[in-house]
Amino acid sequence: MLDIVMMHVRLWIKSRFLEGEGKDIDVGHELSRVMMKGMVEAMFRYRMSDEEIETFILLHQKAWKFRKTSFAMVFRSAAPGYNDARMAGKQIRKLVRRFIEEYRSRPLYVCNPTVIDYLMKDTNYCSDDDRINDFVTITGASYDTTAYTIVWAMIDLCHHPFEQDKLRKALHFAKPHERSNIPELRNTIRESSRLHPVGGTGSFRTMAHDFFFEDFVVPKGQLVMASLFNLQRNKQVFENPLTFIPSRWNSMKEESKSSSIPFSSEGEAARALLSRKQL
Repeated sequence: MLDIVMMHVRLWIKSRFLEGEGKDIDVGHELSRVMMKGMVEAMFRYRMSDEEIETFILLHQKAWKFRKTSFAMVFRSAAPGYNDARMAGKQIRKLVRRFIEEYRSRPLYVCNPTVIDYLMKDTNYCSDDDRINDFVTITGASYDTTAYTIVWAMIDLCHHPFEQDKLRKALHFAKPHERSNIPELRNTIRESSRLHPVGGTGSFRTMAHDFFFEDFVVPKGQLVMASLFNLQRNKQVFENPLTFIPSRWNSMKEESKSSSIPFSSEGEAARALLSRKQL
């Protein structure tokens, strides 16, 4: 899967940076589209056209713009924009259904199974409509989060030439197959994601049972939100929390990186983003 995504990224870098005209570009805008093209092809064996990509992103943004408002989350059908968001959702599902249709039009034998192979063979789904829910979630949660995680890391490195030079040297001396796991790269991504979490507004969850904390009680069924921006800039946990210091992660024990340290740029537990495990 990674090979397919990187192929699209390298083609983009070559066309826009190495052979381009030297004009300014919106890296986030373009990279998010490159990521969608590569990830959909890698996960679902479907090659999206540029028109399909633009349509999906436009509809996804329209639906998400409605969903992320607190008024919409509470009152839904009474909230302004509900009908537009509902129609956008239907159009997204219609577009994503093409993944399934093309998959079924090919021979059944697959030597290297990927995400769509597992989803299509999973007998726990009652229908394709159920599958499409997960297709939409996976697609919508992958392209811009990945792109803007990379963009923020690039911005932070531009503002900190010393860290940029240290990372460049580490990548230069590392063997190609080891580069994705070198401490300098992982620490850079972690620190940038700590300061600029792609899910900065936080994760929303509905309480499955009553939760007691000191004198507070959060009742079952209550909608709660964890503010990642505040958690990951907590001065009681991180020294100089507003400063970009990738090396701070060298002094933290491995178990702390996924437990007591409030680092959760892409969510936690079963509903975390797929790329969470890479951090």
